[in-house]
Amino acid sequence: MNEKIFEGQYRDEKILLRTHPHIGVLFWQKIHLFFVYSVIIALNLLVVSFWWWQYIWICIAVNCILLGVYIWYLFFIKNRTRYTFTSRRCICFVRKGLLKTSYREIHLTELRQAIPKRQILGSVLGYGILILIDKEDQKIFYPGIKEHKHVARYLARIIDYIKIHGHTDNFSAYVPKKIRKHT
Repeated sequence: MNEKIFEGQYRDEKILLRTHPHIGVLFWQKIHLFFVYSVIIALNLLVVSFWWWQYIWICIAVNCILLGVYIWYLFFIKNRTRYTFTSRRCICFVRKGLLKTSYREIHLTELRQAIPKRQILGSVLGYGILILIDKEDQKIFYPGIKEHKHVARYLARIIDYIKIHGHTDNFSAYVPKKIRKHT
């Protein structure tokens, strides 16, 4: 791979997996906004129906526009967050503003454990949380990853490889079946 895909990428670093969080996770994290919005709509419709019933259609249209803005906001956040797993690091990119991108990363040589967890809503939609713990017991959460158990197993094999060899140079035996099919 000669071309860099993201700023700060090492020269021999290969991208193994790039993904976005699931939209259900973002909805679940912002559920309090949804309930506040629902209460405002209910009160708005109640007040309009008692006093200004002739404006009910305008009120319904405004509420639908606000609901559309809320849904657009969820997709906007989803498209600004990207999880990247490379041959050296696990990175979570979050775009802030138009030009600034912040990221959290953990090097695979510092990785101690990868724990997959499934949420209540995730069991229905097929996603989960991947928790990565480094040698200093710092945790990085990757919510909303599809097939989080497969990614955790793959990272566990990488951790075993690093314990034996001490480096992350040769992953030919540790490439998952899905990635081998596409390359």
